[in-house]
Amino acid sequence: METVTGRVAAQVASIARYTGPLLIVLVSASCGFVIGVTASTVRITP
Repeated sequence: METVTGRVAAQVASIARYTGPLLIVLVSASCGFVIGVTASTVRITP
């Protein structure tokens, strides 16, 4: 059981290492998308 938990911990660590920057990029992209949508709607509505 200890080896299984060790493997899971290693997998979680590697996944976090890869998804960390990717998650930051996704959050910034979604924020930019929301800002762009709100800006376009504000421009369209008088």
